[in-house]
Amino acid sequence: MKLLVSEPGRRVVQLAAREWQQMRAVLGLFQQVARRPPPITRGVAGELPADAAAMLAADVVAGLEAERSATLALLDDPERCVKGKGGYGLQVDEVEADRLLRVLNGARVACWEALGSPNFESGERVEGTDRNRMLVTMMELAGALVSGWLTCLEGTTGAEEP
Repeated sequence: MKLLVSEPGRRVVQLAAREWQQMRAVLGLFQQVARRPPPITRGVAGELPADAAAMLAADVVAGLEAERSATLALLDDPERCVKGKGGYGLQVDEVEADRLLRVLNGARVACWEALGSPNFESGERVEGTDRNRMLVTMMELAGALVSGWLTCLEGTTGAEEP
């Protein structure tokens, strides 16, 4: 990923074909991995009727899916994500750049949750199944894409590099 243009309301990022494919793969998996909705309240939701809490949780999940779908549509839009020699030129505004970051990070978290939310720092391991290997791989790939996206958007334009 390389920031080509950064101006108010508009950024153009060069994505290698591999990065574009990886983003699409992560977003495709995100749809298939059941995501646990975040807590509706910071405290106990006991004051909410059970059906209200379930409806709010369903709305949150629907919002996550809408963001994922919108981001995937952006990557597939030939006018906003222009295919060129060796990659793509992706044009985003601030809202779209933030949404792409949220969706990629959401996919990373969804994979971690699907693994049972293991504490890797303490050495906790997951069972070595094909599904778990795929989830760990996609979680790590999503993490690398999040890191690359943040670095790219915080960087300078390619025109200023030596």
